[in-house]
Amino acid sequence: MQRDFGYLRDKFGDAGAREVFEKICTHLLQAQYGEDAHNIRVSRGDAGIDILVGDFQSPIDNYQCKYFIDGIGNSQKTQIKDSFERAIHAKDYSMRKWTLCVPCSLSSSEFKWWSEWKGQQKKIHEIDIALFDGTYLISELKKYDIYDEVFDNDIRKKLDEILESMRYEKTRLAEEIIVMLTDIKASLEEKRNEAKDLSIRLEGIQDFLKNLEIENATECAKIEAGLKEELTDLQHKLAAAKADKGLDSAEATKLRNEIYGLKSKLELAREEKTAQSQYINKLRLLYNQYVSEIEKDELAIEGYVALSKFEFQFCPNCLKPIKKVEDPERCCLCGNERGSDSSEMILLKKDISTLQRKSNELLKFTEIEDRKYDELVRKENAIKTQLYESELELQQLSKDYINPYIEQIEYLNYEIGKKNRLLLELQKNLRMFEEVDRYRQLIVDKEATIQQLKDSIKNLTKNSVSKDELMQELSSTFGKILGAFQYPKLSSAYIDEKSYLPYVRGRKYDDIGSLAGVTLITIAYYVALLLVGVHETFNHPGILIIDSPRKNLGAQASKSEDDEFKDEKIFNATIKQLYEVAEHNKERVQIIVVNNGYPDFIPRECIVAEFDPDQRNGLPQGLVDDEV
Repeated sequence: MQRDFGYLRDKFGDAGAREVFEKICTHLLQAQYGEDAHNIRVSRGDAGIDILVGDFQSPIDNYQCKYFIDGIGNSQKTQIKDSFERAIHAKDYSMRKWTLCVPCSLSSSEFKWWSEWKGQQKKIHEIDIALFDGTYLISELKKYDIYDEVFDNDIRKKLDEILESMRYEKTRLAEEIIVMLTDIKASLEEKRNEAKDLSIRLEGIQDFLKNLEIENATECAKIEAGLKEELTDLQHKLAAAKADKGLDSAEATKLRNEIYGLKSKLELAREEKTAQSQYINKLRLLYNQYVSEIEKDELAIEGYVALSKFEFQFCPNCLKPIKKVEDPERCCLCGNERGSDSSEMILLKKDISTLQRKSNELLKFTEIEDRKYDELVRKENAIKTQLYESELELQQLSKDYINPYIEQIEYLNYEIGKKNRLLLELQKNLRMFEEVDRYRQLIVDKEATIQQLKDSIKNLTKNSVSKDELMQELSSTFGKILGAFQYPKLSSAYIDEKSYLPYVRGRKYDDIGSLAGVTLITIAYYVALLLVGVHETFNHPGILIIDSPRKNLGAQASKSEDDEFKDEKIFNATIKQLYEVAEHNKERVQIIVVNNGYPDFIPRECIVAEFDPDQRNGLPQGLVDDEV
């Protein structure tokens, strides 16, 4: 089973096939005769030569290439005769041999005509006439190892792309797993260190608590409650002592409230003064910026005026000669108009004027804000004075009352301070007990996280698919799909573990020969990659687009296809399998088939768009004119 030259028409169309067929013949003859074989460019007066072997100094071998793929009818016979006549009557050369190259095999009637015509012309012109038909040309192409390059290069490229994609995907997946494992192991080590650090802290706290006479947090809380009661009692005694001695009189209370209010006002005044100072500093920075911009513009003007007095012969930057500008009104460096009235000078002067206006306005505004700042300073000083006088008055009032009872009040204050210190220490100890519980819970959480990370590493390692397992699954899926396609005489279908190329009937894809067979193999290959990819979570995009499978499959396949594939059952089985794959994997895959027609068993909701060149049944014409 092999491809014939009908493949060229399927791939390139009639016009393109003719050109490619001639190139193939040229390639073959150059392989046979080396540099003596020459292709002749198509032009008026080519004297009936497509390819020649030899040169015009002696009789040549003339090869005429005719892409008659459907046989030799009356029109083709006329073309053959015309080409021979042009060649035989050419004035620029003489022929030793004339050979007709055609891509088809002749029928018995066609061969009878050829034999009779050839015999007549040999007798008349006394030259050798030969026929290279499609069978002979394919045999010679294989003999010189050109066949695969001519017929299977596109398939080979496509499968090579698939191979490269698989290799890349495999490498990428391996790298992803390695990165994930590395990240998880790093996180595991980090959590282990955190858990270790928590354990060390917990041990330190426990060692500290061992030195206390308090056994647990409950006992600590009871002691704390007792201290608070004692402290409250002492504070009541102090308040009563002060009240009895006049310290909490109406006058003293008024002064304390007044002092509290003055301190609040003082704090507010200081904040206002600080904010105003910061605002003035910003204004001065802006003013300095204006001044700097003015100085820059003035320097630019001075430089412009100074440089305009010189005629430069060399560039002051690179020292290369400058092309002289004849116009004295223009700059000898850049050629632009120069002088005090230039647009650049006008803009600079305008900018200076604007900046000066803004700086003057800003200076006036800053002076106003400076006066506000001075007022805030005076306000702050007035509050300070008032606060000093009130505090002095309260101090004097306290002396009058406290002096006779100083010892009692000092004792109560001492005891209150002592109880407060004990309470603070006890509260610290209580927090220690709380920290013990917190650290214990943190350690439990860290240990749970560590176990989760260990499980993740275990699952990643366990679920990582080896090359052998992946290839076995891919081969198995590939064979099952081809079977579902009803591939004729299916046997030994697998994906080679070394080359990643598909084999059917024990033969590599490029030895199959049939374009229909290669089509089925290619579709099955892609579907296998799709299914294995999405189910093994290999980040396959989950989409497959297939263009015109009917072209090479079923009863409507190209004439060049083999009879064993011209079975509508094969086409229907292929479409049915594609539908079932998409239906059973709705959430993971999408398969799009572009084709001329579809089997009746395909549900209507699966037909996304239909077109008809004649707009029958109300269908749109579509975007492609099939007759062009």
